[in-house]
Amino acid sequence: MLSRIKNNTFIYNFISQMKQYLFGFYKNLYKTNYDKNVLISYITYPIRKGIRKSHTNYMELFIIIDVLKSLKFNIDLADYNYEGNIDYGKYDLIFGFGSPFGKSFYEKRAKRTIKICYTTGSLNLFNQMERNKYLKERKGVTVIPRRNYYWKYLQESISMSDAVITTGNKWTKSTITPYNNKVFCVRLPIYLPDKEFIINTIAKKDFDRARSNFLWFGSSGALHKGLDLCLDIFSKRTELFLHVCGPVDNEEGFFDIYKTELKGLKNIKYYGFLDIDTDIFKDIVNSSGFSLFPSCSEGGGGSLLTTMAYGLIPICTKESSVDINPNYGLLLPDFKIETIYNFVNDCTNLKEADLKNMSFNATEYTFKNHTPDTYKQDLLNILKQLGVS
Repeated sequence: MLSRIKNNTFIYNFISQMKQYLFGFYKNLYKTNYDKNVLISYITYPIRKGIRKSHTNYMELFIIIDVLKSLKFNIDLADYNYEGNIDYGKYDLIFGFGSPFGKSFYEKRAKRTIKICYTTGSLNLFNQMERNKYLKERKGVTVIPRRNYYWKYLQESISMSDAVITTGNKWTKSTITPYNNKVFCVRLPIYLPDKEFIINTIAKKDFDRARSNFLWFGSSGALHKGLDLCLDIFSKRTELFLHVCGPVDNEEGFFDIYKTELKGLKNIKYYGFLDIDTDIFKDIVNSSGFSLFPSCSEGGGGSLLTTMAYGLIPICTKESSVDINPNYGLLLPDFKIETIYNFVNDCTNLKEADLKNMSFNATEYTFKNHTPDTYKQDLLNILKQLGVS
């Protein structure tokens, strides 16, 4: 039924417009009576759906709201695609991205309003094209990119804002600093499992077996996130096992190219989208040693961090935007198949004691640096530096 609606452009657009009308703008969300007003231009669906673990942006929104409420702002919330009328003249702060944020630069009434762009991705605009080119060199085909780097009012939002706050690390920040002198970074929060349970699981894990088991865990954009590279490698390394978790079957072009690898090989298991609270996901991380994620661009690497919280050792590119230390992970110098192949080979030869220590350290790093509290504190500190208090 849902797919039929999506295929009917008129009905789908009508439903989308009705959603925007009904849920696109929330005025004075908490009915407060403070002296300051803020417009947050971000996502609105968590307000009606509540916290869900399918993406960290649910958590991000509620923490952003909590922080600004603690600074005594009355909060208006607009969906980033909202095209309705907004009284920009009343705001002391405009925060976020998208249409409501971008339009504020054209409003004389908002000329003196502080504008802080909040972005959850890098500005590494051409990496995905490089990955498509590399696919064509190997397979003679390309796929339609699933990740759209360009959003409405991108240039105004990045270059004209008083400051930019991005999720990720120094690499993510480095892609934005050429276009704005005030760029700040917040550590991405993730949904953390029970730490004591994970520590006990790692202590009992059979790393002699786990060293042969790898996980690719990602959302949409299989080419963007390097799944093609992983499949090309593991289709030839049949003594190793690759678990693939992500909605790849929604990407028809990619799925058609790699259908044999995803569905026809004994050493590659495709699960589709997988909830991290399911027993299947827990069984996968309990039996695996490594999380393989050669992405071309991320804004914090939430999926990779999630697997690290469960004790998997990351093997990733710098573009995955997760800080990697040799004590708990391996950083790929490039995304070429030969490089990844050699790293995978080296990993399988690590001593069992070293694997266990790295697994413990990956969990410790994640719990120390990527909690709701670290994100909240990072955000508060940045806002105070910018004089928003």
